[in-house]
Amino acid sequence: MDRRGEKIGWTGGWIGSFIWVLALGVVWIFQGDLIDGIIASILFVFSIIWVVRLSPWKHPEIKYWKLMVPLYALLLLSAIFGVYVLNGFEDLSKIQYGLWIFPCLTPIFILGNKKWN
Repeated sequence: MDRRGEKIGWTGGWIGSFIWVLALGVVWIFQGDLIDGIIASILFVFSIIWVVRLSPWKHPEIKYWKLMVPLYALLLLSAIFGVYVLNGFEDLSKIQYGLWIFPCLTPIFILGNKKWN
């Protein structure tokens, strides 16, 4: 079985989850904020490397949740970095806007115990 659709879904979905980091990095570079732009670009490249490295077809006996947790941690780190660069954490009352992360974690519970095989 080829399972090409599942491979495209995994890779495309995770790259789509991180593409905003690259977009912000490019914007920051053009705005003259080179350090933050370069950090964001490196973070994007690092995330793509880990998306490919943690692909379930490369680790067919490992449960999906074990492959997804590091990627979600990297996504959360990216979000924290983005918030820090954009406006910092002076107004902690806005932390409620980060609650979007919880619905994004549902694939861990839905697919968590499955394996590629």
